Amino acid sequence: RFLGFFTPESTIAYRAAVFSCVLGSFASVFLFHSVVLVTYDAWSGLFAAMGFALNPTVWLYSIQGEVFALNNLLVALIIFLTVLFFSKLEQEEMKKVGSPYCTWPQLTADQVAYVGAFVCGLSLTNQHTSVFPVAASALAVLYALY
Repeated sequence: RFLGFFTPESTIAYRAAVFSCVLGSFASVFLFHSVVLVTYDAWSGLFAAMGFALNPTVWLYSIQGEVFALNNLLVALIIFLTVLFFSKLEQEEMKKVGSPYCTWPQLTADQVAYVGAFVCGLSLTNQHTSVFPVAASALAVLYALY
């Protein structure tokens, strides 16, 4: 129904393909933000996101009505939340020593970890190959917390 609002005179297959395109582009956006959080350079994020989005395999999966575009989005979101978690831990350490630090968004590291756990669960229910980034992210976060 949601895509029917934007494409009223189209088939269900066309709507599924458009939805896959939207999911693929959001995956590129989250990859862009992940690289910017790590490198503090928007150009690096732009080149990484464009290289990802224009990859022939990613492009192919983004124009088909399949589960792969959603998998790409969820994995990119897991990467983004993992990078954001470690950025938040660094912010909290900087606040302890009294250093000013940019806060975006207004979440604590624990809240980011909870959202990340939810997204990891969604990713594992979507496709079984997500177990590799989920395991890496979960181990890194658990190591940082304990």
